[in-house]
Amino acid sequence: MPPLIFEEKYANKKNNLAKRKFCSINLDCDLIKQIEIMATHLDKRQNELIEEAIQDLLKKYKDLDRPAEPSSTELFLIKTLTKNT
Repeated sequence: MPPLIFEEKYANKKNNLAKRKFCSINLDCDLIKQIEIMATHLDKRQNELIEEAIQDLLKKYKDLDRPAEPSSTELFLIKTLTKNT
């Protein structure tokens, strides 16, 4: 790989890292194993596959016509205000 291409690729990766946030989650062991195997077969990083799956999930549910669930803080305020009035 010529140095220029490597430098461009590295610069892109560095810029992408600035837009990222570390997230630690626990997953089912079987899912992890399947992702490891799939990543190897597709010559992709596991993280890429997991991000793709999350993006697909967000697309799937973005058009739901239901109101968002109230947060625990909102529920607390509703109960508190209802009692005080």
